[in-house]
Amino acid sequence: MRIAFISPFPPLKGGIARFSSLLDAALRRFGDDVISLPFRALYPGFIAHGVTSPLPDDARLVLFNPFSWIGAVRQIKSQNPDILLVAYWTGFLAPLLFVLRRFTGIRMVVL
Repeated sequence: MRIAFISPFPPLKGGIARFSSLLDAALRRFGDDVISLPFRALYPGFIAHGVTSPLPDDARLVLFNPFSWIGAVRQIKSQNPDILLVAYWTGFLAPLLFVLRRFTGIRMVVL
C-alpha cells in the first residue's frame, strides 16, 4: 500500500515526532511504500524560539502557513498514494486537514 504520512518527524522534538518515526519504520518493514511529509515548523519563531536542529530538505510543510499547504497538496497528488495518514494533536490542524482532503480527494486516516 502506498501511504502519504504527514506528521512531525525528528529532528523536531516531542513524543509525536518519535512515535511517527517508529510508525514510519514499522510500516516500511511490513512492505508499505511510505511517503513522509514532515513539518518544517509547527509554531512561529516568536512562540517557539531557541536552538533548533537542522531539518531535512524535504520538510516544506509549515503548520501556520497556508501557502505551504498548496505545495503539500501538489506533492501528495504527484505521488498518488492510496491513503493519507495524518497525526492530529491540536485543533490548529483542522484547516490543514480540510484543505488536504478537499484538494487531494484521497482517503484520510487521522491518528
